[in-house]
Amino acid sequence: MRIYIYVKNTALVFLPLFLWAFTATSIVRVWAAGALLMTAASTALAPDADGPSATETRSPEIC
Repeated sequence: MRIYIYVKNTALVFLPLFLWAFTATSIVRVWAAGALLMTAASTALAPDADGPSATETRSPEIC
């Protein structure tokens, strides 16, 4: 009976800690995935700093 009480009390202590850790990990994973997605999107959509790319049209005067 003492072992049962010990196990029950241990579970009551560690279960909330586990749930908090799991929640924090999930939030960090979602944040990191969003950060990576936004970085990729902003990189893909950013204008070129070194001028127009090969796929952009140029005026005949420049060519």
